[in-house]
Amino acid sequence: MPKLNMLEQLDIALKATARDAMKGQTSLELAEEFYESERRLIEPVTRDWTIARLANIIARHRKRAAREADQQLTMELSLGFHGFPKRFKVQSGKAIPKEDATINVFRELARKLREKDSPALQDANRAIELMAKYTPEHPRITWGEVVKREAEKATRKTK
Repeated sequence: MPKLNMLEQLDIALKATARDAMKGQTSLELAEEFYESERRLIEPVTRDWTIARLANIIARHRKRAAREADQQLTMELSLGFHGFPKRFKVQSGKAIPKEDATINVFRELARKLREKDSPALQDANRAIELMAKYTPEHPRITWGEVVKREAEKATRKTK
């Protein structure tokens, strides 16, 4: 019978711990007990697990910082829009940045979302409604410009 490597031994021991846990015992309590009683299995992987966990935490913080630094996204969130992708694929097959999307791009998006019965359809329709206020004077106005103007309006109202 082939000898199991350390990760395989650790996995088997963790499965047994989970299976044999007393009712009412939390996963954290089990992990603490396991850590104390099975150090020989844990020591070889501790460094790798710690680095992987730290990398996940750092990535989460970097993502949050990037989101906070993205003025366009901040303005969209303040207007109540949440799930637009950074780029929209248009009929020509090209992907254009969200900020450069015109009302026609949002109409195309809404049409696609209706076919899928997507909850994002409500945001697309609201974006079309918002942009429609500007298109009589500026037929090719972009989403980025509309969001900027709306954010400026909101700022003026609060002053």
